[in-house]
Amino acid sequence: MDSLISSTTDLLRQVESVRGGVSGEETTGPWQAALYDLATQYLAELQDHLGRLRESLVPPADSERHQGPAPEDLLAFRRERYLRAMEAEAAMRSANTRGDDGDGRGGPTAMSAHDFNLHTRMATAEWNLLHDRISWSTELYRIFGREASDGPLTLDQLPAYLYPEDQQSVAGLITSSLVDGKPIDGEFRIVRPDGSVRTVHCAGEPELSDDGTAVAMRVAFQDITELRRAQSDLRQARQHLVHMRDRIEAEHQMAVELQQAVLPAWGSTLRLESHGRPTLDLATRYLPAESLAKIGGDWYDALPLPNGTVLLSLGDMEGHGLPAASGMAMMRNALRGLAITGASPARMLTWLNQLLTQARSETTATAVCALFDQETRVLTWSHAGHPAPVLYRGGVARRLESPEGVMLGATDCIDYGEQSEQLAPGDLLLLYTDGLLERRGELPERAASERLFDLAPRISAAPDAGACVELVFGELDETEYEDDVCVLAVRVL
Repeated sequence: MDSLISSTTDLLRQVESVRGGVSGEETTGPWQAALYDLATQYLAELQDHLGRLRESLVPPADSERHQGPAPEDLLAFRRERYLRAMEAEAAMRSANTRGDDGDGRGGPTAMSAHDFNLHTRMATAEWNLLHDRISWSTELYRIFGREASDGPLTLDQLPAYLYPEDQQSVAGLITSSLVDGKPIDGEFRIVRPDGSVRTVHCAGEPELSDDGTAVAMRVAFQDITELRRAQSDLRQARQHLVHMRDRIEAEHQMAVELQQAVLPAWGSTLRLESHGRPTLDLATRYLPAESLAKIGGDWYDALPLPNGTVLLSLGDMEGHGLPAASGMAMMRNALRGLAITGASPARMLTWLNQLLTQARSETTATAVCALFDQETRVLTWSHAGHPAPVLYRGGVARRLESPEGVMLGATDCIDYGEQSEQLAPGDLLLLYTDGLLERRGELPERAASERLFDLAPRISAAPDAGACVELVFGELDETEYEDDVCVLAVRVL
């Protein structure tokens, strides 16, 4: 916006400079001078509109630094330009009557009043009260929707064309000009004979006799209907954007609160025991996407069950925002309820898939579901289209062999496979959502996966699960994720 205003200012200076450089030349006719005036007028008005637009877009605290021209200065400028345009048109009409361009020589530079008004979209009028004469330019007839054969409107006839709500204000402008000798600068609406409504801006001043009595009134008019319509559309668009922004922010806040409400209350670390013996050391971290609007449906859970096993789950609901967060809450809590039944991980995912497909939400999800036996240290697990956990043991990393399993919600006729793994004290199991490897920039997914494996010596030597999580995010630079990231590290004790 500042660049546009600066460019407009530079162009305005250039036009003024060119006009000043040629004003003394004999070849400059009155219509060229009028075009220079109109060009500077439009550029100045554009500069003013851009300034007002910028002022409406900056925060209130910054608005003082972006003030446009004072209203009274702008009105004075408009009056001056309009009156100069009228004078130029009058001179040009006189030149056209002589058939020349104002210097008596004639030639191809002559322009008619009709052509001049069509080019500038400006209109002029003079009400001569002393001689009871009225003069309208061709463009003013077009603005009012009248034929030239109908003749101009008298000041008494003018209210019949005015929009009812604007009649009083226009009457006040005319009265203050003719009685008090004040300049005219205002805006009003007219109703044409065909019923269409146009918005018109006017500027002018009275001609006073020696005793101060108004003997004539000259006014310049401009049809600004399209400008006001564009401004109205801009206001509506801005209001719509504000409404959309508020709604997105509200949904984001609800999604954040929903995630915080349903994710485990134990926070980032947890140590489990069985019969007084430590069994698992757990640590987790959840990072939303770089964009707050992309907060998603990643979840994790670790729940000790009555039969001595521990439910370990982690998943990713498709999409972002409130729908993903609410879907995540449903999936996580459903898994908790299914785990109480004593079902196997594969059976739980089968039921979870049926729940999602019957909801007919056309939403999919990926998940890892595992049961860890605290007595035997056997891990039984299944997955639904999710990356397999990585096992770190003795300074070496490998992925667990994956059973078959498609995404949840993709089809309602599927049975999930299951695998078992004997774990040992010191082993670390890393579960994560795919956002961990979906990187912005130069690091491909495969390279990121290899770097996870390269961490094996340091992870095996780490004192606890929390330190392992720090190693993972430190290696992969946690500031550049395009999607939500959820990691659950499980150290066997």
